[in-house]
Amino acid sequence: LMKFFSFFLVIYSILSFSAEANHWERMQERTEVPDPTGISHVQEHAISAYDSGNLKGAFEWFTKWAVEHDNPYGQFRLANMYFDGLGIVKDRKQAVKWFLESAKQGYRKSQDRLALMYLKGQGVSQDFSSAAKWFKKAAEASAEIKVTDVKIRNDAQISLAILYRDGRGVEQSDVMAFQWFRKAADQGDAFAQASVGEMYEAGRGTKQNAEEAYKWYRMAADQGDSVAQRHLARLYREGIGVSKNESEADKWSRLAEEGE
Repeated sequence: LMKFFSFFLVIYSILSFSAEANHWERMQERTEVPDPTGISHVQEHAISAYDSGNLKGAFEWFTKWAVEHDNPYGQFRLANMYFDGLGIVKDRKQAVKWFLESAKQGYRKSQDRLALMYLKGQGVSQDFSSAAKWFKKAAEASAEIKVTDVKIRNDAQISLAILYRDGRGVEQSDVMAFQWFRKAADQGDAFAQASVGEMYEAGRGTKQNAEEAYKWYRMAADQGDSVAQRHLARLYREGIGVSKNESEADKWSRLAEEGE
């Protein structure tokens, strides 16, 4: 009797396991529910642990996400934890390693962060050439760019423009500096707009044009950029690119002071 009962349990277990497996496969087909041991499961645990303040647990899950799934966002988050010392001892070299792994897969935020680390010599020897390389990758336009990535792209374009303007890591070129400032300015960045205005006024990288300088200063000033507001006040006071107007000059000087 006991042998029969044991045999019955074995058969029952096999059938139950088979039924569960078939049920799970059917559920995947019907709802496309991912395998709970897969990337969605890891992502959910990593973000949940981080948001709840369990940084050590988050670090372990982000490591799994980055290493086992080779996921660029997981690698970016892991790099940030190493960079800031969250859930693990701060380690800038490890941060560089994981920003690099993510950047190589085209993740824009990692490209920008990696460029900054080369620029500042954080966790790696200062290298303006490598900084320029990664800023350029992050700065390049993409028709599929997400709205949340626009600022990252603008910052990278501006950083690259400054490197060209100052000749650090790349051959000095006012023309290239102007082009990269203009790309960010066309997307509404106030700092870039003010920089374009400065280059038009000085005739650096483009033909000198006081009227264009005024136009770009005005766009940046309307966004509250105090440097552009001071430039605008000076143009009004001296009648450069616009008719003299002491009242407007005083207005923009006052706004610049209030914004600083």
